[in-house]
Amino acid sequence: MIRFIRALLKFKPMLAVLPNIFFILSSPQMRGAVSGSSSAQTVADAGSAPEKARKSTRSREQQCQELKLTGEVAEGQGFSAPIGEGWVFRMVPIRSSGQRYSGWDLVVNPIGDGVYPDALLLATPPFDSVNQREVGTTFGLRAQDAVAWTPRHFHFLVSAADLRQARELFGQIMPFQRSGEAARKMASAKLLSMLSDPSRTAAGQFSVLDARLFAGVADAPPFAEQWAAHLSQVPHTIDQSESQSVDESKAQTGAAATPRGELHWIRFEVTLWLPMSWKAPSASHTQTAKCAE
Repeated sequence: MIRFIRALLKFKPMLAVLPNIFFILSSPQMRGAVSGSSSAQTVADAGSAPEKARKSTRSREQQCQELKLTGEVAEGQGFSAPIGEGWVFRMVPIRSSGQRYSGWDLVVNPIGDGVYPDALLLATPPFDSVNQREVGTTFGLRAQDAVAWTPRHFHFLVSAADLRQARELFGQIMPFQRSGEAARKMASAKLLSMLSDPSRTAAGQFSVLDARLFAGVADAPPFAEQWAAHLSQVPHTIDQSESQSVDESKAQTGAAATPRGELHWIRFEVTLWLPMSWKAPSASHTQTAKCAE
């Protein structure tokens, strides 16, 4: 796979496949559903391309500062915590038009920078598809699937200059920008090169420690069945509707029952592996640890 990526970066005729690494579903409305196990595999393969390239260049002995954040967040509310160097980790409620989703997007940005896309989204492809950065009832996931998918792993850019450049490249890659195919291929190659450089990104992990939810009554989508099977291992409470629940995996019935369910509250832990030169918040506790890949 590493040789394949290097070949893509070296030979322009092969760049035609690169946009799919970052963009799987062409319509924002597709946030509502993804079907089939093959779709999940495509998403996994696309998101792993920069990750595999990072592994080929990051020394297993490289040291990082390990910073842990813990918190809790309720439906419709956000979370924010400084991580040093004027940057912040946030959980932002998922906003939608038309369909009702619940959950949160994981976000990393300089403080005061609310521009889309953020440094975590840009470094954690694929875009507009099932993704580890989105903890919610989107793309066909039920509330219990979103909770059971833990831990989640992500990356984020660590310089404002790279963030600005990556946003420009993102604008050329995404189909709704209507960039020419040649421009999209070149932008994809440049962004892949940036994300494959371990000195330009940091790694993170998001773990659900506890949760409260209305479970969805729909069957788990094929690509989420492995997460659904993991639900019993994650502390959680199924909130009851007016009618009594008959099966935790199927959730409650009655007025509050919906196919996807709702995420009401989660308690979580975030672990970040930051560069050794990174100035962490003075009030935080960090320790030297092996960098996560």
